[in-house]
Amino acid sequence: EKENMQHHSAFTSEVENTIDPAKSLESVNSAGDVDGECSNIIDNPEKSKSRKDTAESSDKVRETQRARHLLRHMTKGTQTASMFRDKTALRGYARQKFYGRAALVIESLRKISPDSLKLKSSCVPDLQKIELGTCWEKLGKVQSVCSIGCGPGNDVVGFIAFLKQFALKGNLDENACLREVIFLDFAMKEWKEAVLDDLTQILSPRYVQNVTCKFCDITTPLLSGESDNIENGEIWQIVENTDIFLTSYLLTETRNKWDQFIVQLVGLAKIGAMFYFAEPMPWQLHRLIRLSAGDNDEKSEHSDIGLDYSPLKKLRFIWVDSSMHYPELQPLDGRIGGPAVLLCIKS
Repeated sequence: EKENMQHHSAFTSEVENTIDPAKSLESVNSAGDVDGECSNIIDNPEKSKSRKDTAESSDKVRETQRARHLLRHMTKGTQTASMFRDKTALRGYARQKFYGRAALVIESLRKISPDSLKLKSSCVPDLQKIELGTCWEKLGKVQSVCSIGCGPGNDVVGFIAFLKQFALKGNLDENACLREVIFLDFAMKEWKEAVLDDLTQILSPRYVQNVTCKFCDITTPLLSGESDNIENGEIWQIVENTDIFLTSYLLTETRNKWDQFIVQLVGLAKIGAMFYFAEPMPWQLHRLIRLSAGDNDEKSEHSDIGLDYSPLKKLRFIWVDSSMHYPELQPLDGRIGGPAVLLCIKS
């Protein structure tokens, strides 16, 4: 119980320091200079000192060791459900990844702000400017957010922090409160016990009116035949009205097994829905783009032979990573100084 209380206190501080725009904006680089390291976006000296002190504790050492084992398997796509039953490993994962992944959402989305684009307007094709303007306008109106493969919830916290930062600068509604956040994960029970129950208390009702946590496995169909898939329950009903879907490193961790789920998700999503994909390398994102163009060679052996990929044709793509203003770099298999991030909008 004492360990749980200490974790709750530390985690609450971590989340609130990330969301609080008064603290986080102090170290945000000038608009347009967005290719730096994500961990430098939000910086709080007192929090850094606290982290250094905590590093000496045996609890953190134990969490880190167990988290590394889990992360190695996730990187290779060999993770199993049993690996997520170790609460210590999950908290170690959150300790190592939460802050950076949340900051990546902020770093990526602020690249499409009007202030950022002004500094590099000559590098942006006219057609892309229209797409970016549409996405920016829609970001300010988001009411429902769905995090797929949510883990400890870092992407949602990053998105809320993004909204709060730009509200402080007068770009968005300062009093905006999301109507709904949906957390989806195939280890939902374990993540709730380790982190998400605490996070829900922090987010609701201050930042979000309603928080929903559901089991989800993207290696199985979202829909199966005439009825909803037993594995994925009724989440297809939830996502139909979602404004933006957030996923981080999920396509790589489930490499070539996500086709049916993602195709059906895009098909069910409403017109104008946005999709944020962050991956360590762009190869699975390149595959998604090729599938949307009807490349039959990219169809996975794990997919239903009769799967209709045509819903993906409705996606429009914008790279919001280091290649954003350099089209010649976008087909490459790597990115400079960070992960690959792709923003999509359904037309």
